[in-house]
Amino acid sequence: MAALHSCCTTTRMYQMHSSMPIRLLITIATAAALRPLIIFGRPGAGKSTIAERLVAHPDANAYNLDLDVCVPQWMRDNFAKGVYPTLAERQAFASDAADYVRTESEGKDAVCVVSFSFVNVDLRDSFRERFPDATWALVDASDALAGERIASRDGHFYKPPP
Repeated sequence: MAALHSCCTTTRMYQMHSSMPIRLLITIATAAALRPLIIFGRPGAGKSTIAERLVAHPDANAYNLDLDVCVPQWMRDNFAKGVYPTLAERQAFASDAADYVRTESEGKDAVCVVSFSFVNVDLRDSFRERFPDATWALVDASDALAGERIASRDGHFYKPPP
């Protein structure tokens, strides 16, 4: 697993795939200590699968926060129509999502695993600003696999590429 270049010297980044052994995922989570481990990548890449496998393992002291729950219905409806949020709307979303992570993490002595696409650089930058010591793990999949995963999700607000 190669470390990826990052603009932030305190940010650690890893490239991952949903087929990675769970022991390796626990090693990455342990490296995150009690800082957030942010699993990101395009829709359908396997972020939720990795996060769920990680927190379910008996050796993992972790909990998952999937930021899809923070996406407001109007934004989901627009995504389904191919209408994407403006910079101001993304910034408001990022602020609300970061507040959600902080609130849900209060008093917990475990690794917070955050999963979300963070497809826009400004969303990633906003989270890097709010969580400067986070460990970032990029998950990727082929276009075909990502499209299959998205298409198999009943009512998912993001539509796979044609």
